[in-house]
Amino acid sequence: MTALAAVVLACAGAIAGALGPSVIARLPEPKEPAEGKVRYRDIASTPRLASWLAGAGAATGAIAGVGIGWNPALWPWLYVIPLGVVLSYIDLRTRLLPSRLIVPSYFVVAALVGIAAAFDGRTDLLVRAAVGWLVVGGLYFIPWLIYPKGVGYGDVRLSGILGLALGCVGWQPMLVGAWLGFLLGGLSGLLLRPFTGLKMNAHGPAMVVGAVSGVVFGVPLVNALQR
Repeated sequence: MTALAAVVLACAGAIAGALGPSVIARLPEPKEPAEGKVRYRDIASTPRLASWLAGAGAATGAIAGVGIGWNPALWPWLYVIPLGVVLSYIDLRTRLLPSRLIVPSYFVVAALVGIAAAFDGRTDLLVRAAVGWLVVGGLYFIPWLIYPKGVGYGDVRLSGILGLALGCVGWQPMLVGAWLGFLLGGLSGLLLRPFTGLKMNAHGPAMVVGAVSGVVFGVPLVNALQR
């Protein structure tokens, strides 16, 4: 059944290629765009973008499916995987995570968490999802309060969505996924800043990679540390 979960999430992730370019093209530009920001419609017209997004979404979904397995926790990831791939690409190109995509996604993910809880038949999943939202969201909200130039508020918004999805899977995936995303984002910024000169790093891709790594390696990593 693990293989089936991988196939299902791979198909869901591939939707990023089918819908991603048109979604990006319809995004409104910020009222005060950063200097040199690439326009969304120009990003959407990138050659072979649909193929790249579909491939990245399918690969990301398959990996996440292996870690999650065939259980109700899959439900929110059916949406989080394509959303994460599209947002990661936008963030890499613009250093922005558009609220037009993230804010409505909270309602979608919350509804999918509710469906997952209904299939699970217990309240544990809802409790973990709520704690994941608070813990992972807080992990980014506090640094944003302290140094908003280092962490954007779009990162804070995205962290809550990832926290909900990670919490559905389990405590270990939630904790490991949150910390890996935060660590990867910080390290990539430190390593790339001398070459790019950018003060604001694109945390979105690191957050998504960290979350997927959490669902795959969270349980074995925590178990190995406890031995």
